Amino acid sequence: MNLQTKLIAAIIVIILFMGISQSLFLQSSIRSTFQNYLDQHTNNFMLRMEQSLEAYYEVSGSWDDVQELFFEYDSTTGQGHGMMMGKMMMNMSLSSDDLLLLDLNGKVIGDSSGTRIGTNGEDLTGKKISLNVNHAKIGTLVLHQRQLQNLEKEFMQSSNTAIFISGLFAAIAALLSSIFIAKKISKPLKVLMAGIKQIGNGQKVHGINISTTGEFYELSKAFNDMIRKLDRNEEIRRSLVADVAHELRTPLAILQGKLESIQEGITAPTEETILELTDEVYRLSDW
Repeated sequence: MNLQTKLIAAIIVIILFMGISQSLFLQSSIRSTFQNYLDQHTNNFMLRMEQSLEAYYEVSGSWDDVQELFFEYDSTTGQGHGMMMGKMMMNMSLSSDDLLLLDLNGKVIGDSSGTRIGTNGEDLTGKKISLNVNHAKIGTLVLHQRQLQNLEKEFMQSSNTAIFISGLFAAIAALLSSIFIAKKISKPLKVLMAGIKQIGNGQKVHGINISTTGEFYELSKAFNDMIRKLDRNEEIRRSLVADVAHELRTPLAILQGKLESIQEGITAPTEETILELTDEVYRLSDW
């Protein structure tokens, strides 16, 4: 696996890790924030209903017609005596909840769904508020949750979809960016490696050109300086070899000439001649 592939793989792993972490954090944060929002508005809604019901009981002295005045509302037509409560329930996104009013005996005397009137409501679960007039209890207001709130489901689904789509686009953009960055980082190294291979193969290298700044530029300068020094050393070596060869030609020519004359019988192999040849050999040995 080359450097470019390793860089791309490393960046992709980091992107996936950051994306998953961010997605989990956003989901948790959105769910918590939205739940706090719903709880706050639910409490405000219940408080307004508590005040309205207590004021009604204080004026009328009984719960007569409370169902018609406060709890009957047709959400499809937008009509009904309990229009104010219906609008508040729609605004508070409580369509999946039932709002009930219990008398002192626990009997349901008001129901937003209209299905529990006259039944025992003491076993109902949910948020309960005690209604009081002149410090005396007159009933209980209950917000009974039948199922998870539809708006919360829709909101979380839309949030998750938005997070997924944005994360997907971000991942694609990050992937393209990682490829570009990896190529930009590995390109100078490829140029440098090509120059090193040429030198290793004995080819002539005049230098490399890296159009970048920073460490890679300094590395290319050092590499080009090394090439210039190698070229200079090669020139010195060739000059030295030429000088040595030139200096060796003279004594070798003398030895060759005298040996050929001896072989052809022109010169007698006397002791003096052999000494001259020996001197030339010693002179060559001093090199």
